[in-house]
Amino acid sequence: MCNHEDREREIRMIIGGIGIPIIKMKTYKYETERSNVKDEGDKYIVTLEMPGVRKEDIKLYVNERTIEATAKPSIKLPGGEREYKYKIKLEDPVEVEGVKAKYFEGLLIIELPKKKTGREVKVE
Repeated sequence: MCNHEDREREIRMIIGGIGIPIIKMKTYKYETERSNVKDEGDKYIVTLEMPGVRKEDIKLYVNERTIEATAKPSIKLPGGEREYKYKIKLEDPVEVEGVKAKYFEGLLIIELPKKKTGREVKVE
């Protein structure tokens, strides 16, 4: 049987997990980086950690259901040489032509509008 403190801890863990999921991704060598995928209904906002890179060195590929981003840091970082590699699969298809990306202070922020898969039909 579970005591009151254990149950409270379990509830806090469940409640703490609600919101923006943080997915740990493996990089090219051995480090672990983070990505954040937020579904805002009509679009996804994806944030990828890429400290030490220049925006010119980021390669970003997007298709309807997948994001791939790679980059090598332009400065020497603790832990040796590394390469960031992210591959994220999306539940809903996105409008590839409408994708926007910005790089700011080590974060690549990608806005992906969802593809409209249906339309309203007027009943006569």
